[in-house]
Amino acid sequence: MVGHLEPVHSDARRAIREYNGIDYSIQHFVIGTERSALGNHYHTGKSETFTILEGGGTLVMRAVDAMGVPCGGLFKTEIKKGDVIRVNPFMAHTFILDPGTEMLNYSSAPFDPLRPDITQHTLVDPRTQTIVVD
Repeated sequence: MVGHLEPVHSDARRAIREYNGIDYSIQHFVIGTERSALGNHYHTGKSETFTILEGGGTLVMRAVDAMGVPCGGLFKTEIKKGDVIRVNPFMAHTFILDPGTEMLNYSSAPFDPLRPDITQHTLVDPRTQTIVVD
């Protein structure tokens, strides 16, 4: 099967193109002109694999339990072109990406706007882009 990435969202922070297959989805992100925090959420039923195609930034992650309560330490690392990041279910994640960064994401389930499988969990303040410590 051959699919095509279609534009689904664009704002000052990023542009997103997406393809939804029957049992997976692919998203292509391009970060705008300012460093931008993306994510601050976790998934309960799908995993994601991100590849940094250009640019880089910082990745922040933390495991949470079924109630969204942190159950592990905070993980922070710098990411760059060529890095591949696996995010399993119940792993809260936020990317703070440099302007112009391009990132490809493979998700193990298609995006369903009626059941998006996104639970907010703030790791990084989106205004200040500082890590929130609780």
